[in-house]
Amino acid sequence: MTNGGTRPSYPELGLYSSGGPPEFRPLHPSSSHLSAQPVAAPLLSLDLLQTLVVKVSQAPDFRAALQCIIEQVCHDTAWTFGEVWLPSRQRDCLEHSGLWWTNQPPLRPFGELSQALSFQREEGLPGRVWASQAPEWIANVEQQSTRLFLRAEAAQELGLKTAVGIPLHLDGPVLAVLVFFSNQAVARDEIQVQRLQTLITQLGALVQLKQTEAALAQQQVWLDRLVNGLPGIVFTAYGPPDWNMRYLSDGCERLTGYSSAELTQGQDAEALTYNDITHPEDLARVLSHIQQEIACHRSYEVEYRLRTRSGQERWVWEKGTGSYDNMGQLCCLEGFITDITPLKQAEEALRDRERFMGLILNSIPHQLFWKDTQGVYLGCNQLFAAQVGLFVSRRHCGTTGDRSDAP
Repeated sequence: MTNGGTRPSYPELGLYSSGGPPEFRPLHPSSSHLSAQPVAAPLLSLDLLQTLVVKVSQAPDFRAALQCIIEQVCHDTAWTFGEVWLPSRQRDCLEHSGLWWTNQPPLRPFGELSQALSFQREEGLPGRVWASQAPEWIANVEQQSTRLFLRAEAAQELGLKTAVGIPLHLDGPVLAVLVFFSNQAVARDEIQVQRLQTLITQLGALVQLKQTEAALAQQQVWLDRLVNGLPGIVFTAYGPPDWNMRYLSDGCERLTGYSSAELTQGQDAEALTYNDITHPEDLARVLSHIQQEIACHRSYEVEYRLRTRSGQERWVWEKGTGSYDNMGQLCCLEGFITDITPLKQAEEALRDRERFMGLILNSIPHQLFWKDTQGVYLGCNQLFAAQVGLFVSRRHCGTTGDRSDAP
């Protein structure tokens, strides 16, 4: 509870309202030593946390959320430069994210040169923070060897002094390492470290959510590309009695000439449905077969004809299965439809060829037959079949001609 509209303070978290404890006195830039009294950036307030919660929540993705954090922290405090390091895809090194911010143009070269770097575990400030999963404060990077701070020469040239690295993680692995720099030499300040870590931790859940959202979005893009690139239609359908389509992939338009939106307008009785373009001579058989198999919790396969927008007749093969809830109730159908018209045309062409060859063979006034190497009949003409007492030549196929093999 607050009085007079004053924002609450949470000293145990290192966060204060604007009326909290006074700021620490900074070192004079020309000082060659560190003050015994802690000196730090301005206080991290609840106003900053609240501002960041709003901005991170509104950020479109994981990277934008991280950019919001470093920019706002630098903007509202005396940290003059902020950057973000991310584990590589294989998590074998820490790479510059390409995200950095400063309001001082002379420091821009530091951000640009840093983008080409990467750190192994325990290497450099970012690598040590990544490995330890704990903050690290360097009071003056100018006094560090390049072994401990790889960018010491560049930092010294540009006047950067204090650096602090903060890991962003919850209970799992480090999601990112945030590094902030000041152009003042500042003795390690446990309060400021605690406040920075608290701030980043408080935002960690939101940032992780953004990362998850980005991963899901990427997966959805990949899945959509895969599904829509298949030579057919991926579908989901409502339940009986009509099994109308609820979702059709982009392959629908390539196969039928109708867009998926035209054939998935819900249960509107006036809307065109997938059933409407199914050949009327096949529709009842298809629906009956689906109903029969789904009633037994089995997947189904069925072949039927479609009438496309252009009036063509296409043969399709459909395989589907039911999706059921925890109570075993049918939720929807899921499956795949593909065009088998070329296969049907090839089968018909083969039947026509067989009929034509049969006419030729049966018109020859001689007995004809052919066997495999085992002496088994593979075929004969009608004259030969009649000679051995068979009405149809096909009945002699698969036998050796012995009486014991006679059908």
